[in-house]
Amino acid sequence: TQIREAVLRLNPSERRVFELSRDRGMSIPEIAESLGLSPHTIKNQLTTALKAIRSSLSEVILLFLTIVSTFF
Repeated sequence: TQIREAVLRLNPSERRVFELSRDRGMSIPEIAESLGLSPHTIKNQLTTALKAIRSSLSEVILLFLTIVSTFF
């Protein structure tokens, strides 16, 4: 899926944090403890990851709308 592709394009540390948060349902403090990082670092990495995923998806949506608009 497009979301999975966007996740795979993240850098490894952001992808790991995103997957722990979304796939395993871990909280920011839990992720921080398991990775030995501060909660602030985890929050920043998760925020960056979500922005990158949103950006990738918005590009796909824009392309889709452009293609669809050519038919109308």
